[in-house]
Amino acid sequence: MLNQNFQPNQFSDLVFEEECIKQRLFAYASGKRDGHIILYGDYGTGKSTAAKIIAETRCDDETAGFVDVIHARDASIEMERYLLRISNGFNIQQMMGINTPYAVIDEADQLSEINQHHLRAFMDNAIGCVILTTNHIHALDKGIKDRADEVEIKSLSPNAVCERASDILKAQGIVVEQSYLLRLLSTTSGSWRDVARALDDFIYSKV
Repeated sequence: MLNQNFQPNQFSDLVFEEECIKQRLFAYASGKRDGHIILYGDYGTGKSTAAKIIAETRCDDETAGFVDVIHARDASIEMERYLLRISNGFNIQQMMGINTPYAVIDEADQLSEINQHHLRAFMDNAIGCVILTTNHIHALDKGIKDRADEVEIKSLSPNAVCERASDILKAQGIVVEQSYLLRLLSTTSGSWRDVARALDDFIYSKV
């Protein structure tokens, strides 16, 4: 399955509908810009993957392993313990030379109201920053949103994903004309998962 075999491994592998969003997020990934971030948008647009890569790109190979990626569903059960875990990770990253450590909380809208209040207080006092992802930004606490850079990750158009799709097919030994590939991608919903399924189907048809 392409979803597993062709997951982005570095920032340059990420695909965004808008080039300005890629540049904006690269400023965070490269350390030129600091601060809490909220990545929001439709399902399947790569928010979780982008969040993890942004946080890890700020680190070297040794410190990347100390970037916490936490699902809000798990954190909801023991929020204070998970915030302590993130804080400890921040301390380790700083001891290893990272000026502004980062962590990721995936699907942050699944946090309860009280846990969002805990997170809001944590964002005020932590030595590092968090990247939150959500499909439902309206469900996030207004104070959390006020403390973060809200970045909308839009659904992918055929033109936006065409180059990356072509590279994936070439890696499988398949070369297709751009016009044909655009027609193939036009059948997808704008979700990276749907793009991957369409490419899977096309590759298997050639086997």
